[in-house]
Amino acid sequence: MTPNPQAEILSYFQNLLESNKLSFFKNEAITKIQELYGSQVEFVDPKKGIIKYEKVFYDQATDGPIEAIVTYNFAQEFPIEVFKEVQIAKEKIDAIVFDINKAGNNAQEFLNTQAKLLRSLIEKSKVVYPKLKFIETNLLELLTYLIDKYSLSESFKKQAQINLPKTSFFNIKPETRVPILKQIYEVAIELGIFDYEEVTIETFINVLCGDPVNTTDFLKFSCDNELAVHFIYSLQPLFFDFTVSKIDKSQSFFNKQRKLLNQADLDNAHTRIKKKNSPKIKRLDRHLSKILKS
Repeated sequence: MTPNPQAEILSYFQNLLESNKLSFFKNEAITKIQELYGSQVEFVDPKKGIIKYEKVFYDQATDGPIEAIVTYNFAQEFPIEVFKEVQIAKEKIDAIVFDINKAGNNAQEFLNTQAKLLRSLIEKSKVVYPKLKFIETNLLELLTYLIDKYSLSESFKKQAQINLPKTSFFNIKPETRVPILKQIYEVAIELGIFDYEEVTIETFINVLCGDPVNTTDFLKFSCDNELAVHFIYSLQPLFFDFTVSKIDKSQSFFNKQRKLLNQADLDNAHTRIKKKNSPKIKRLDRHLSKILKS
């Protein structure tokens, strides 16, 4: 029987949400790397989902191959995989809608079916993976994408909505919208600036756009101080009052050692950044430049 492409669009998430399959996905990822690199594997921790192996890269400076140790960490890579699967689902849905319209048919029934399935998967994610909020967030983002692009029924909108807090300690600018903040959060997770288990999208938005002084929400960075502070400074164009003194006053930003980042820490790290520019800082700048220009 020929597979039905329409039925397979969300199969990754249907499989993921059948039950808690985190251990299965982690073991599968580690096993694939072990099988692919064999004797080049130097370290494996199956429980934590970490594997180190030797890989050959092309070196532009010498115009030849160079060997380097690569570390795969499932806890860091899995959120990126989920995000990529959402992008794949978007492309597949868009392609099918195009084909349906091209054939002179109405794609509304197909779109409603996908939206209803997404709504079910979102609810299931809350039960199966209550601590992995990024799964729910990514599914919500996909549902929002379909609603906005294809003007789906109002009945789908309530679930897909993540609202900005009413009170803004840092005085958020009117043009700063939730989709922009979501994209920035996804970049921060991808670059290891935050750990998705410690900082959810809701916490990220609540601290930056709400009133962190009067809540228990805070942002704990998982990267070094230079990258954390550069990230903080990069967010300033989104607010009217995202100053160092105001950040210090909020007492809501902590480094990876759980030390509160005060004004002196921010100033010192910012000075050091000017003297060096790490690859992650350059990648962050490229991502944020695209996001803020879009």
